[in-house]
Amino acid sequence: DMLKFRSWAFFFIVIGSNALFIYMFSEIISVYTPEVVKAAISHSGIAVQATVFVGIFVAQWLLLYWMYRRKIFLRV
Repeated sequence: DMLKFRSWAFFFIVIGSNALFIYMFSEIISVYTPEVVKAAISHSGIAVQATVFVGIFVAQWLLLYWMYRRKIFLRV
């Protein structure tokens, strides 16, 4: 941190800057996800489950990045 060598950690800085938001967002989304969608994903193959997981993760990170660029930080 003192040497300003933070470029490798930028991915984690974006996540950590709004960790509370992404936790609450994930919980809210999981509550409102229809049971049919959850069942379809759980009974599909591993490739489909991995693709869905990666897609959701990328979408959440892009939302956090958008918030980071606009300096929107949620604090307790």
